[in-house]
This record gives sequence, structure tokens and C-alpha cells, in this order.
Amino acid sequence: MGATMRSAVVVLSIALLAAGSACRGGVAGPSPTIVRVSPDSGPVGTTLTITGSGFGRTGNAVQVGVGYVLDLASADGVTITFVLPEAMGVCPPSPGGACVALAVILSPGRYDLAVITPSGTSNRLPFTVLAR
Repeated sequence: MGATMRSAVVVLSIALLAAGSACRGGVAGPSPTIVRVSPDSGPVGTTLTITGSGFGRTGNAVQVGVGYVLDLASADGVTITFVLPEAMGVCPPSPGGACVALAVILSPGRYDLAVITPSGTSNRLPFTVLAR
């Protein structure tokens, strides 16, 4: 690979990194952390509250196993409350939002939950989906 080609690759890589940063809102805040999921079990339709830190006021997502609950708010940056849906998208949050329209149906069992913000992905805590 010639010097010109290497330079083009480096410039393209830097441009893509900068574009990714701009799409996430520029400067990232602290990475999210989960300290508690309440309750720790329940059927589909249960209202969950995730407590931790580093959540954004808007644009949070919760990963439940391989599914994602998108566009969640946190009024105080330390709690996210949402109703556990029966079906979730399989695409992680992305600046462009383009995704194939697939869904995962929650069945009874244990799932790891994580909060995703523009600053990163939190640690994971368990939640057990119970039969109705």
C-alpha cells in the first residue's frame, strides 16, 4: 500500500470517528452504571425501575437479553422507569435509527438488563420474566 493510500485510510478513519462522535452529541458524559432493578422479577407488563447513575435525560435504551427498549427518559439521571413490553426490537440504538423491522418476544426466563446511553453500556443485572 503506497503512502497516498495509507494517508487516505487514516483520514477516512479519523473522519468516521469524528462523525460518530458528532452523532452521539459530541462530548460523552460518564458511562452508565446500574445498582438496582426493581422489582427483580415479574411478567410482561410489569413496571420496572432501574436505579444507577450516568443516565441521560433522553435517548436511553435498555437491553433485555437480545432485545432493546428504545427512547427512554430519565428525569434525574439516576432512574429509568418503563413497562416491560411483550415484544422488543432487535436493533441496538443508533444515530441513524435504520434497522430491519424484527422483534423478539419475551418468554419466561432470566434475562440480563443493561442501560445504553451515548456514553456507553452499563454493567448488567438480572431480571426474571415470569409467566402470566
